[in-house]
Amino acid sequence: MKKTILSVVLSALICLGVSACDTSTTPSSVGSSADTPSAAQATEESQTTEESQATEESQAMEESQTGESEEIPSSGTVGDFDVTIQDCSFGEDYEGNKIIVVNYDFTNNSTEAITPLTALNTSAFQDGVELDRAITIDADVYDAGIAQKEVKPGATLTGCQSAYVLASESPVQFEVSLFMSFDSTSSLAKEFTVA
Repeated sequence: MKKTILSVVLSALICLGVSACDTSTTPSSVGSSADTPSAAQATEESQTTEESQATEESQAMEESQTGESEEIPSSGTVGDFDVTIQDCSFGEDYEGNKIIVVNYDFTNNSTEAITPLTALNTSAFQDGVELDRAITIDADVYDAGIAQKEVKPGATLTGCQSAYVLASESPVQFEVSLFMSFDSTSSLAKEFTVA
């Protein structure tokens, strides 16, 4: 909704600016009645072209700000590791809060043994706000120990889990990136609907 309003306002401002510029040049360009229609047509065509360009530019700007134009994969390579975000389940933490548990698979392509917990940074967001990590004592709901297992080079560990306390019923965006890295190009993401 905000994007639509912003686009309309930007288009209106551009139209006003173009109209103001055109009215200042129109009196000097009117020479005869035969020239007037073609000047008006040129002005209309110019306005239409500039309006469409302004709309395209504002849409491109909005997409670059929100990241909507870039599709982040849910499986692939993150640093020296292959990761596949699988599915999710829901449960409760030790305080009775609703939690989401996201399952992912981890393949170590490096030359040393490492745990998924120390190799990767996982996080989850609702409405653009990061969720708190969940703590539960029920291993049937969430087993934090899986991601703490050491994985030798070339081996794959399936069923790694990350758990988060839900803040609302909004969809959850789960993201995986390389631990201690600012390279956002090697990140994965998957959206889950809250059941």
